[in-house]
Amino acid sequence: LGGSTKLEITSGGIDVTGAITVGGSPLSSAPTLTATANGSIGANAAVHVNSNGTVQVPTVGAGSLGSANKIGPGINVTSSHNIVYNTTDNIAVAVFVQSSIAYAIAGTVSGTVITWGSGTTVISSSGHQPHSVDIAWDATTNRFIFLYPRCSGGNGIYSGELTVSGTTITVVTPFQVSNDNVSNTQYYVRLISTNAGEMAGFAMRNTDRQLRICSLDLPALGTAITSSHWDSLLSGYTPEGHVNSSPEFVFDSSSNRLVVLFFTTTHDLKYQLYSQSGKYLTAQGSAAIANNTDSYRVSACYDSDEDRIVAFYGEYESDNRPVVQVGSVGSTSITWGSRVVMQAGYADQGVGKSAVYDPNTQQAYYFYHSNDDNEGRFQTVTISGSTPTLVSNVSITGSAALGAYFPAITRTSDGAIIMVWRYTSSQP
Repeated sequence: LGGSTKLEITSGGIDVTGAITVGGSPLSSAPTLTATANGSIGANAAVHVNSNGTVQVPTVGAGSLGSANKIGPGINVTSSHNIVYNTTDNIAVAVFVQSSIAYAIAGTVSGTVITWGSGTTVISSSGHQPHSVDIAWDATTNRFIFLYPRCSGGNGIYSGELTVSGTTITVVTPFQVSNDNVSNTQYYVRLISTNAGEMAGFAMRNTDRQLRICSLDLPALGTAITSSHWDSLLSGYTPEGHVNSSPEFVFDSSSNRLVVLFFTTTHDLKYQLYSQSGKYLTAQGSAAIANNTDSYRVSACYDSDEDRIVAFYGEYESDNRPVVQVGSVGSTSITWGSRVVMQAGYADQGVGKSAVYDPNTQQAYYFYHSNDDNEGRFQTVTISGSTPTLVSNVSITGSAALGAYFPAITRTSDGAIIMVWRYTSSQP
């Protein structure tokens, strides 16, 4: 086409100069769709079109469940375990503690089937004998990092790395992150990925019930991680003093804000905000979420699109029944909505990573152990503003014989969910 032609066909497509008209009406370069909403729809939310022409946020229940299978070489879980997912290589890695021995196991995922490799000893019984271990994966450097407290033959918080190829795991010798005198009294650790190439973790001491918070600035893959890449707040800064069991971490990568949730010994659920820059954390605001609601555990997940946190915990004054509460996160404070009860009966909440958020459906998923029926239960919650709406609460294990102790959960790159837990027989 030549002359004054405004249409050009190239190897990359078709370029048009000027407007395109159809039936005498010009087409916009940024077409819009006007539709009637069925229910509340948040900003930038994914929607689907109903048969009557209205649009709404998709609602998802438990989905299609795969079979529950025991994993590992006869491991009996005696303490916390967790799981992370590598979205680059589509590999899940879980860590366990059995009688002060730490194990790791990797699995490849296809649909609802996970093919697990053989377990690898991370810390042997003749070594540091950790009471707990946690793991995180960083997408930027494609590295798996684990964290644990040394509880025998010395003290301190230690970190190491796992290199994973398929389902084969190689352990990089761990090193001391801090020399905090924890001895055998430090029993709970958490580690999460924060910004690209950064992580944050903590360990809790039983002697003074304070957190030892640490953060990591990861070097490029191929460069050994050393203690110089870590920063440890060894003063044990914990707002309001002591912590009563199992704190929780969440992070908003868009604003570099880290949120720590914890129960105090006076039965108050509180939060502490931190900002992160490299390996350094700076404390921001702190306040109570709810009073007299002590439970052993709190789990949470974060919605980065709407800057809100979804917290799951138990009400102390109501037989530890599980509730959900949503908070809008600002630079120095969090504004919380009302609590919603998920189950009337007693529940043993998840330990650590038992809640995930799906930004595509604006739903939070929570996996926990119900003492009412001794089953693992999966709660789906839709979020609008600071209001949670319960969608479904279904049995995952389907049998009291399976139990669901120490539940942990992670989300894959295609939105599937992997859950691990300890059977009644103590096997994962």
